[in-house]
Amino acid sequence: MNLLTPEEAAAKLRVCKKTLAKLQLPLVVISARKKYYREEDVDAFVRSRLQCGSSDEQWKPKHKRLEVGLPRVLSRKELMQI
Repeated sequence: MNLLTPEEAAAKLRVCKKTLAKLQLPLVVISARKKYYREEDVDAFVRSRLQCGSSDEQWKPKHKRLEVGLPRVLSRKELMQI
């Protein structure tokens, strides 16, 4: 069994340690300060996320995005008419 530190596991998944903690992978807790991830669990997590097909089709939003922006600035002429 190969144990990875949080830094090593995060590097393997290419995420930061904070994101790694949010993934809630199983931990091996040796003490309050010594926590490790099993390499098998990290590999299993990656395998569980495999998808087939075009990545573009799978990541399209399912809803239309609302166009939100700042209101346009009125010209001096338009301000004078108000």
